[in-house]
Parts: sequence; structure tokens; C-alpha cells
Amino acid sequence: MSAPQFEATTEALAPPLAGDAHDDDAQIIDDLFEPASGPPDPSAAMQDAPDHTQSPPKRPTRIQSGNQTIDAFTLAPIQIQPFDPNRERIVIRVISTTATDYILVADEANKCNALSLTSGQAGRLPAGCDLTLEGHTGPVFIMSAVATSVVVTWWAVTS
Repeated sequence: MSAPQFEATTEALAPPLAGDAHDDDAQIIDDLFEPASGPPDPSAAMQDAPDHTQSPPKRPTRIQSGNQTIDAFTLAPIQIQPFDPNRERIVIRVISTTATDYILVADEANKCNALSLTSGQAGRLPAGCDLTLEGHTGPVFIMSAVATSVVVTWWAVTS
């Protein structure tokens, strides 16, 4: 024997169903959306995205630093930075106990040799001063031109 089949909405003797048979939530939710018989149009969601393939990502920078004590016994120029095409800047600082001390700074070793007491091809960097070279990618040489001891410290930013 099979159980009788009832239509809940048309027959008065139908057993009560779980929930509210007259709940209109489904119709209200359906009214919030547009009915569609196919997939949505993708052109409505198109956004112009930047093309990152044309520009490579920026390389991280590095700091190259060091220090050197130079005294009267240092007779040859010292290369503190080699040629670096990616170098962005270099800062050189001279520290000494005597305010009149200085070092010579140049891009070639032979320029650090003083031609005379009053002229030369290298720049003088006095003690207590900093020299910042922006965009210089060539080598950097230093040499002491005094009898006392000086400490030279440098920082270079390169990528």
C-alpha cells in the first residue's frame, strides 16, 4: 500500500509541511537579480590593467662601505671603489685629530701624486668633511698627503 500523495497548495487535507508555504523570500531575492539565459557579457567587467612586461622591476640597491687608516707610510694611492656602472652615489668622510689634515681623491691612481705643494690633479678633502659624488660610476682612489694618520670611511649605493 502506498502513501497518499497530496498537493499542499490545493488540498485542504494535506499534512502541514515544514516551514512557511506562503513565504515570499524566494521571489524577493529573484527580483534583485536580472534573469539571464546565458553567461554574462565579459566586456562589462573589462578593466585596463597596466602592462608590466614592458618595464622590468627595479633592482634592489646595495650598500658598499669600508674604512681605511692612512698614514705617512702609505705611499701609493688606494682604490676604495672600482668601476661600477650601477653605482648611484658614493660618500667619502675623512676623520683626523688634526684639522689641517686632508686626503687626495681622484678617479685615476696617477692623479693622486701631487705635482707640487700648490697644484695637483686630485681634489683635496679636508679632515672633518664629507664628499658626495652623485652618479659617479668610475673608480675612486685616495691618498694621504700629510704626515699624520687619518681614517677614511666611505659608503656607496649601487644596484
